Amino acid sequence: MRYFTVFIFISLLGSSCIKPPDYSEVPEITFVRFSKPAVQAFSDSVQLVFSFTDGDGDIGPIAEGDTTLNLFLTDSRDNSVKKYQLPNITPPGSIRAISGEVTVTIGPFACQAGVETDQLTYTIRIKDRAGNFSNPALTTSLGLDCN
Repeated sequence: MRYFTVFIFISLLGSSCIKPPDYSEVPEITFVRFSKPAVQAFSDSVQLVFSFTDGDGDIGPIAEGDTTLNLFLTDSRDNSVKKYQLPNITPPGSIRAISGEVTVTIGPFACQAGVETDQLTYTIRIKDRAGNFSNPALTTSLGLDCN
């Protein structure tokens, strides 16, 4: 019985010493995929998926009702920037380091005048509540059927 008590004590002591992941407080992102390789221009949408890590977990709006735009997609064709709002994904508890994937639905897409097919890539960046911008992540090419 005494050994069993010591074993449980050592197990509890070991589990309380779990180290949180060592992520930078500046968000880091990586493009994962588009839900499909091509879309019909002017009508279709596509899901863009990217992964992230953040050491202090301050991604998303500050409070409910905050409309801050913190996801930026730069179109390779004309360098225009589309802005979106990420959900609040701050974890509960004292360990703030987080990682995961974000899926955003984007579209419909416009084509350049006079083209039947088009392609674009996006450069993705996010901004955390402390004002830190992530690294830029480049998507793969997305095809557009302009007919």
